[in-house]
Amino acid sequence: MLDFTRPGTLILLDDANRAEERAVLSRWQDNLGKAVEVTFLPEFSHGMAAILIQERIATSGLWDHRLQLCKQDLQDLIAPGDPFILVDQNCVADKLGRNGNAIPFLERDGQYFGPPVDDAAAIREVERLRAAGAAIIAFVWPAFWWLEHYSGLRDHLRGRYDCVLENDRMVVFDLRP
Repeated sequence: MLDFTRPGTLILLDDANRAEERAVLSRWQDNLGKAVEVTFLPEFSHGMAAILIQERIATSGLWDHRLQLCKQDLQDLIAPGDPFILVDQNCVADKLGRNGNAIPFLERDGQYFGPPVDDAAAIREVERLRAAGAAIIAFVWPAFWWLEHYSGLRDHLRGRYDCVLENDRMVVFDLRP
């Protein structure tokens, strides 16, 4: 549908009070940011949402648009010189690296070294990088599967650190004391 919109297009979503429709709206807002404006119209019995397209984002440009939103999120969360751990499957670091401050996960000699062999190795690596000054660990959407597959790592992060951002684009934990 995005390919057929332009600024000013109005999309109405019926039954906007249902959980499934709320989830759809949340994903739109997470992935499009300020390119859409969502207004709930409560006077309808099952809820109605009006989605106003502010900026046209073609389907072909959605990947880059999401990366720009991630980049802005990272700028809001950490200082320009602070190193951070980027879990990205080595596919977006060139766009989010922030002047070489992104540490690939796992890393050897500053280069991406592939996924960890198990939870214990992942946790050791996070703690090693945290001790070396990494401010946050950011999982971008191509690597979300890590949070399921490495459940011990996920539980370690959720149990010890604040999750400061979680949406359809990125999950970020603050590693600072």
